[in-house]
Amino acid sequence: MSHLAIPIHTFEEIDPALFGPETLVLLDLDNTVFASQTCYGSVEFFIHLVRDEMARRNISLDAAREIVGPRWKRAQDYITTHLTHPNVPLFMDDVRARGGPLLALTARYPEVLPQTIGALEHHGVTFDAFGDLSFEKTYVHLDKHAPALLHKGVLFCHDLNSKGQVFEDFYMPFAQHRLEQGLPPIDRVILVDDWVHNFESMEKAMEKLGLAFQGYHYQYARHDFDLSRALAQEAHFLGGHAIGHAL
Repeated sequence: MSHLAIPIHTFEEIDPALFGPETLVLLDLDNTVFASQTCYGSVEFFIHLVRDEMARRNISLDAAREIVGPRWKRAQDYITTHLTHPNVPLFMDDVRARGGPLLALTARYPEVLPQTIGALEHHGVTFDAFGDLSFEKTYVHLDKHAPALLHKGVLFCHDLNSKGQVFEDFYMPFAQHRLEQGLPPIDRVILVDDWVHNFESMEKAMEKLGLAFQGYHYQYARHDFDLSRALAQEAHFLGGHAIGHAL
């Protein structure tokens, strides 16, 4: 585990004294802000399919993600979500009340942008749009193109890109935007994320950027996931035309 990632079970465990105009708060989305109400289309469903592809085909993690990605993206057209904890909006209100900027930092693919924004709006969750600030960049991994972009305060990193790399590239236009708006420079970044591996790349990025960093490892645990139920739900939503192989 990252030595800077503090395990938490609720957002209330984060000291509000840390918030302020010079502290940027980053929130992961899946299994941090919201989660699928069904087993189908959940993070756990994606993980099971990826592991299965790796084992069956003897391929790398990234190669398996590429195969499973379209299936998970398709699921987002059918599923609904729920907040992981009812105090998520209260936490965000507290950050804003203290003058802090809020940004979502997600490994989601930009292709599911409409479904993502729709889910956030359904829960009354909004991030800072930062006015006319824009960011879009395509990264290349061998022969795979992985686009990242900013939309309505949600930075879509794409599953093949590390969050640290995307944030590092995003930060310079973000800092310039704040300067032009007469806002104080950021000196601390807080990340709340349920995937511990994201903290390592973020720590490296913060070192390069010269920013203080605090990570909070959100302990979201779904105990009701059942792969057979997920496959049955997939067959129901897709009219019996589910694709691919599963464990």
